[in-house]
Amino acid sequence: QYQAPGAVLRGHRGPAHTLACHPSAPLLLACSADLVSLWESRALRRVGTLAAGSPPGAAPTEPFVSAALSPSGGHVLTCLPHAVVVWRSADLGETATYKLPPSHASVPLCSVTVDGSGSHAVGAGG
Repeated sequence: QYQAPGAVLRGHRGPAHTLACHPSAPLLLACSADLVSLWESRALRRVGTLAAGSPPGAAPTEPFVSAALSPSGGHVLTCLPHAVVVWRSADLGETATYKLPPSHASVPLCSVTVDGSGSHAVGAGG
């Protein structure tokens, strides 16, 4: 029987609503409305953070609603109400932003995922 040691990932002002573990790399992602943080999962050492409002053009109060890790662990995807932003895990530099077209702005995004090949991201709203 596996028994995980207890740990608290600190730094988020509100509750984390998304957690993701990389299947083979020691990488853990935690997402709350105000912060996305990457952790080295063996030592539980934070290795990077993104604050809400980090994406260019995002309102300072635009919350994170979801986040995901790419299968390789090389990218973090963040979901905002009106955009999905892709970041490099190594330095959290932005690589792409995909904004909802104005015709879909009334239906905010609520989740993001990436396929097993890492080549397609999907945002869902409703």
